[in-house]
Amino acid sequence: MRKKFIHILWLVLGLLVGTTTLLFFLIWFGVVGYSPDIENLQNPISKSASLVYSEDGKVLGTYNADKANRIPVSFSKLSPHLVHALVATEDVRFYEHSGIDFIALGRAIVREPKVFLMDEPLSNLDAKLRVQMRTEITKLHQRLQTTFIYVTHD
Repeated sequence: MRKKFIHILWLVLGLLVGTTTLLFFLIWFGVVGYSPDIENLQNPISKSASLVYSEDGKVLGTYNADKANRIPVSFSKLSPHLVHALVATEDVRFYEHSGIDFIALGRAIVREPKVFLMDEPLSNLDAKLRVQMRTEITKLHQRLQTTFIYVTHD
């Protein structure tokens, strides 16, 4: 009885090692799942980009991290409105809220601005809450009927 039990254990162990080895080879050759090659792992291609949307939700432009479609501009050539918008994003209560400063957002809504600039407003949220907040921001955009500039790296 004991010899039979030991034979079964060795058989199970052999099958487990064989199956694991087969699985690794199938993944390596691309039969099961995707496995990038070593070159792609060592030098990944950045697929993050900034998208600029129009008021009706259409993409106006895509700006990639590789600077292929970015033009350097001196500070003196920037619009004063853009400079004021960027300065306004510097939040004095940055460490006091969880990612979205609702007080500042409420203050901005009351002042009825022409443009809302949101620089990664959801970056500190988990995936589920991020989806909910995107929906809320979309509803807010539709209700206020004003321009939103929304920067994200999702």
